[in-house]
Amino acid sequence: MAIQFRKYYSSRINGNNIDIPSLQELLNESFIFFRQKDYFKEKLNITSIDIPKEANSKSMLAIRRKLFLSEGLDTTFLTKDKIFDAIEFLFDHISKPGEWGNFTTETGWNYMDYESYDDKVGKQEFRDAVNVFLCDFENGYELSRDGEILTISKDGLEEIIDAQVPRYDMENVENIIKKAIHKFRNRNEDIDQKKAAIKDLADVLEFLRKKLTNYKILSKADDGTLFEIANKFAIRHHDLEQHKEYDKTIWYSWIFHFYLATLHAGIRFIKNYEAKNRESLNK
Repeated sequence: MAIQFRKYYSSRINGNNIDIPSLQELLNESFIFFRQKDYFKEKLNITSIDIPKEANSKSMLAIRRKLFLSEGLDTTFLTKDKIFDAIEFLFDHISKPGEWGNFTTETGWNYMDYESYDDKVGKQEFRDAVNVFLCDFENGYELSRDGEILTISKDGLEEIIDAQVPRYDMENVENIIKKAIHKFRNRNEDIDQKKAAIKDLADVLEFLRKKLTNYKILSKADDGTLFEIANKFAIRHHDLEQHKEYDKTIWYSWIFHFYLATLHAGIRFIKNYEAKNRESLNK
């Protein structure tokens, strides 16, 4: 049975109050929790037995330094990126052990070990654990299903970001939308990259524009408004009549989610129309 993790009262009420030392401490606690259940035995050969205070090998020292677990280790230069690297490293090297079984070596030595390991379950349980506190650091982060730490949406916009992109024209539509979402949420990208992500979504809308209008999904007025937003607010073009004096942090978040929601709806309308009119469209 999978382990359940959730935010308790004080975290739900207070939220976003974790500093870097607290983030490190919570990561170490999570590491110890899973280490004690042998979740790092298969890939890192770390078991429930305490890690020795003195490193016995270069590989163990490297792991301890990466996780900031060594007693007396200088954490003066501890940074958010280093902690995030450690979280992603652990995600890559975790797996849930299965049943305990008997084994025999080629030389006839009998021993007991786990019969199997489950990567998928181990990774999901680790995600559940670290996401409980990652969302309370700075403006909020999460460990994705792919093991990348990304920013999270706020103010009720999480669902549209996490929603499955409708399957439609993988090369020209689906994959570009997915890459734009990743670009917008990447913790290391600056405001210009967020602008680039919005432009990517606007380009997909442009690609679908003819179908949206020909299928009567959008009126000409609505169609013009959609692209006027991007064109007049210095997203797609550059001219003297564009509006540039606005809070880009707020604006970019709004327009990105607006375009993403429009694409979700537009693609579904297009698919429904084409399914109902397949014969006439093929003529």
